[in-house]
Amino acid sequence: MKMIQTWVKKGNVNLEHSLYLLEAERGVMEGQKTKKVADFYKCAISLSEKRGFLQDQALANEFASAFFNTLDGYANSTKSHIDEAIKCYSAWGAIAKVEKFNKELVNDRRE
Repeated sequence: MKMIQTWVKKGNVNLEHSLYLLEAERGVMEGQKTKKVADFYKCAISLSEKRGFLQDQALANEFASAFFNTLDGYANSTKSHIDEAIKCYSAWGAIAKVEKFNKELVNDRRE
């Protein structure tokens, strides 16, 4: 992570969204359930979209969905992020990933 931080500080904007995603995931690993973690995901998603990194946008939305799923009262955020992840994965051509999510969503609705 330090290497990516150094590259971003030197002006490599193509990695900035990755740094935000790593910061969010570090927060999750440390057990943080804070607005700061949510903001890191938001920045990762926004910057990856702005800079045309569709696969990273999909991944950040997928991970954000998993994060919000651990919080009480955030079902709408969980759903909107997984829907966006599916949309991005589909546009990127990751059909197996989309099918996996669709299967999981069907199974979740049955339970």
